[in-house]
Amino acid sequence: MKSNESAEAFRLVACDRTGFPSEDLGELSPAIRESCEATAALYRKTSFTPPWIGYLAFFNGVVVGGGAFVGPPQQNRVEIAYFTLPEYEGKAVASRTASTLVSLAQKANPSLELFAKTLPRLNASTTILGRLGFRQVGTVADDEIGEAWGWILTPLAG
Repeated sequence: MKSNESAEAFRLVACDRTGFPSEDLGELSPAIRESCEATAALYRKTSFTPPWIGYLAFFNGVVVGGGAFVGPPQQNRVEIAYFTLPEYEGKAVASRTASTLVSLAQKANPSLELFAKTLPRLNASTTILGRLGFRQVGTVADDEIGEAWGWILTPLAG
């Protein structure tokens, strides 16, 4: 994001029980509609337990990506995932989405450990997670990408 762009121009919008945004965000692209369907499937598999739900990234009046907690916390850990539509990459959407998910989790339960997975190579997500204080903890299995790197953010001290 350029320094002259307002942080208020970016926000996460909660996805309701249907997996679709809880407010009217205008016409949703096919990729975002597909993401909403995946969110609904996630809710059926795990549960719909706010704030541990899916969100759409809304930036300058357009849905540009999204993020989610991959289910409610289990064993004092919650997993985050996020994405940016290709046409909006390089605009700090993923950074803001991941950061906002971390903030939501820490506000809801400061004692939680946060977890994320990335492709097993250096990329934008590994940079984002590193900047947010996550540390890489080895390889883990992922249903979509196979072998992945696991990342942990330990709870805030206090």
